Amino acid sequence: LALRYGLLATSVQDLASALKPELMARFLSTGVWGSDYCLAWAAFARDPQQSTEVVHETLKAARATDSHELGVLALDTAEAIADPDNRVLKIAGLAKDLPQFLLRRALDIVAKCDNEGSRSGGLVAIAESLPKSMLFHVLQHAKQITQRDIAVRTIVEIAALFEGSARDEAMADALQKFRDLLDSATTRDRARLLGRDHNQLLQKVP
Repeated sequence: LALRYGLLATSVQDLASALKPELMARFLSTGVWGSDYCLAWAAFARDPQQSTEVVHETLKAARATDSHELGVLALDTAEAIADPDNRVLKIAGLAKDLPQFLLRRALDIVAKCDNEGSRSGGLVAIAESLPKSMLFHVLQHAKQITQRDIAVRTIVEIAALFEGSARDEAMADALQKFRDLLDSATTRDRARLLGRDHNQLLQKVP
């Protein structure tokens, strides 16, 4: 009996994985499938990234009364994505559709990513979808990045989203970190830091 159940479960997982998220979204938008069917598919699919996309589509189409539970499920599913780049960017993409009370958790998941390059990209991406009141928290996470060249780029990108005096203060902090980085860099690293990428970033400084 256990063997039969195992074979049945594997067959269902294979079938679920063969159905793409785009098709699930189409089924949902046209009413061919309801949200329960789509979520059942997401639960059986092998790929957490595909599952997250389906839960996200269901979340976007859901009533406000269902969004809390779906938002939690979307974050739980996205957090299981193994690749750090895909994980943080998927969570950043969820942010604009998540209930307000889940935004801090989404930010914290991005901020705890061990890969600092991925963390940087995730922080910049999620900052664009968060309310202005949360940008300070994003900036604090950016300042925790230990690779200073990545930290400078991240702080500048996030600081550009601020307004008024808060933007000036954040940019001044980024410039000071950049100067400190140049002072401690080798001649070769200094040439790289003063190259095109950093010049483009520093053009954002008012």
